[in-house]
Amino acid sequence: MDTNPAMIAAMRPVASVVDVAEHILELGGEMEASKLHSLVYLSQSWHLAWSGRVLFDEQIEARAEGPIVPELDELLAGETTVAPGFLRNKLRELAAHDDTFLADYFHIDIAHAAATAAH
Repeated sequence: MDTNPAMIAAMRPVASVVDVAEHILELGGEMEASKLHSLVYLSQSWHLAWSGRVLFDEQIEARAEGPIVPELDELLAGETTVAPGFLRNKLRELAAHDDTFLADYFHIDIAHAAATAAH
């Protein structure tokens, strides 16, 4: 394993779960909060599988209602639907390659996932 600090820093995600969620909202428009949680989870898992690194550091938890990220869940508390811009004031910048990944992934599979995600 490479312990070079520069290499380790390069592997760390730049984005937070809030960045990813807001970007999904910008790509997909208004959606139910539960769908947003599902799409954040799917984005993280596919990005990890394809690139070998995570999009964000926050932990995903399995819950009866589906996968959630507690930090995002706290921000969405009480919201049934979420529109683009809702999370914007909490954003950091997505790295360009992560932005491209999310756009590509959205067009490939998020539309299908959103159609089949639990309401």
